[in-house]
Amino acid sequence: MKNKNNKNQEAEVEAIDGISAIRDILMGEQIAEFRAAFDDHKKAMGASEDGLSSALKDLEQKMDKRIDALEKTINQKFAKLEKLLSDNVENLNNRIDAVSDADKKNLASMLASLSQNLAKGDL
Repeated sequence: MKNKNNKNQEAEVEAIDGISAIRDILMGEQIAEFRAAFDDHKKAMGASEDGLSSALKDLEQKMDKRIDALEKTINQKFAKLEKLLSDNVENLNNRIDAVSDADKKNLASMLASLSQNLAKGDL
């Protein structure tokens, strides 16, 4: 049985080899042209891929630089705004203290006047 299977397998291999030889005779030139064209396309795609990769890296670097510059600008503007806000709060506090002192003096003056009037019996 093994002998018969081996003969069948050998016959199949010979048939495939025969078909391959016929194919090579009939289509060999076209297959070579297709392979050459395929290799050319493969090289072109590789070159395009390399170019795109390089362009993406350049774009990424440019974007990183722009983002860093934007971040620096924003941080500077926030620092200016924070200082301006701090200065305005300090000015308001000083004005409140000044008004408060003036109001205290005015109130003290009115109370003194009221107490003098009460003491005199003018009321």
